Amino acid sequence: MRTIKFKGKSVDSSEWIEGYYYKECDNTYIIRDRQKDSMLNCNEAVLVDPDTVCQFTGLTDENGKDIYEGDVLRVGSYPCLVVWSNSGCFFLWCNSTHFSLKEKEELSKIDSIKTLGYLLRTYACTVDGSIHDPEWKEKLDIQED
Repeated sequence: MRTIKFKGKSVDSSEWIEGYYYKECDNTYIIRDRQKDSMLNCNEAVLVDPDTVCQFTGLTDENGKDIYEGDVLRVGSYPCLVVWSNSGCFFLWCNSTHFSLKEKEELSKIDSIKTLGYLLRTYACTVDGSIHDPEWKEKLDIQED
C-alpha cells in the first residue's frame, strides 16, 4: 500500500510537520502520528500555514529522505524543483536561467522537465530544501503572490 502523507510549516514554530492533512473551520492542520511510537500516545494536530502544505511523492532521495512536492532536489550539482502535474505524476523542473553557460550545457543533457522517477533512477539526487524556505525563495527568485 502506498503512503499518503503531507508536510507543512507550523504557524507557531515554522518547523516542518509531517503527517496527515486535515482542514476544519478555515484552519489547516497536519496530524502528527505519535501512535507509531506508542499506542498510548495521542496524535497531535499542529496548525500549519496552508500555503506550505506539500504532498509526499512516495519516493525517496539517494539518502532515503522523503521527497515532497515543492522540494528542491540537487541533481548532481544543480537545484531542481519537484512539481505536480495534472496528468497524475511528479516532475522535476530545472530553471536554467540562473545558471552559468557551462551549467546550462550540463542541464541541457537532463532537459528542463523529466518525470521524478526517471531522474531518481538516472542521477544522484538529494533533497536540498523546499521552495517554502526563505533561502530557496531568494535563490530561485520566487515571488510572493
